Amino acid sequence: MIGLAPSEIRQRIAAAIRTLDGWTESRWVYDLYPLETSSLAHRSYAVGVSSSTPVDRDRQRRAVGVLMSSSVSVRWLHRVRADRQVADYDDALDSELALMAAIAKIDNDPDLSLRLDSIPSRSIVGDGTYLLGELSFIVLHRYSLGG
Repeated sequence: MIGLAPSEIRQRIAAAIRTLDGWTESRWVYDLYPLETSSLAHRSYAVGVSSSTPVDRDRQRRAVGVLMSSSVSVRWLHRVRADRQVADYDDALDSELALMAAIAKIDNDPDLSLRLDSIPSRSIVGDGTYLLGELSFIVLHRYSLGG
């Protein structure tokens, strides 16, 4: 494998999440998510590849590509009902673990190496009916230089 495009990384992570029952990829791109109606928002997600940096700027060969470190984030929504706030909040936190476990399976992929970088935010949004969470990963992969 000479290279893996950022779009392929995004697609592989989105596909890993789709293996979980009840989760739907947003029709909105990561930077605009969540802009969905409430009927579509529960257990929805968006994946973004915000940046990529060469691991070693001096070792770039056209024949083998360049080793890159890409920042990938997943934003997700989980409903929090007024009459079950604490229970739904706990369900949302459990869903976060399920998302991480599904994404972690990608680390068996020979084309990339993935590690959890942080969980930068978990917050109740809108009128208090959704928990918006975010997971950030660092992905090591080769990027083709056209060789």
